[in-house]
Amino acid sequence: MASANYDISHEQGTNFVLNINYYDDLGVPLDLSYGYWAQMDVRGQRYELDTENDTLKLRFSTSNVYGVTGSISPNKGATAGHISLNGEYVYSDTGEGATTSGVTGQISLSFTKEISTQLASGSSLFDLFLFDDRGISSGTTGDAYAEKLISGKFIISPAISDPNFGG
Repeated sequence: MASANYDISHEQGTNFVLNINYYDDLGVPLDLSYGYWAQMDVRGQRYELDTENDTLKLRFSTSNVYGVTGSISPNKGATAGHISLNGEYVYSDTGEGATTSGVTGQISLSFTKEISTQLASGSSLFDLFLFDDRGISSGTTGDAYAEKLISGKFIISPAISDPNFGG
């Protein structure tokens, strides 16, 4: 199946959350809570021209920690974006800790405003891959079934105001 083309717009200096609902052929939300993982790269050019990740700006991954706020420079953004395959992360009433919403079939991509302020404005390319071990994989990407879900432009609009309150 061909991937969908979708352009993503983001305002520099703000939190980013994008929820994508994934259904099977009958319109039933697909349970992604076991045996699946995902990765999405935002790059200045296609990977085949950038195998050293020189133009990698941001990587979303199920293996990245939720809510990263550190510098994206040392690892070229490879640990800055998080993917949840069990719905969007929601903070508790006390603001301490977060859990997923548990929405079946919902892929949630996110990064913090601290990451967003480090991203240069402009247009980049992205694609989102979903991997499924289908019971035959060793749990690694090399032998898993891979499906490109969406691709397109990732557009970051510049901030006019200082995104840090009182800054």
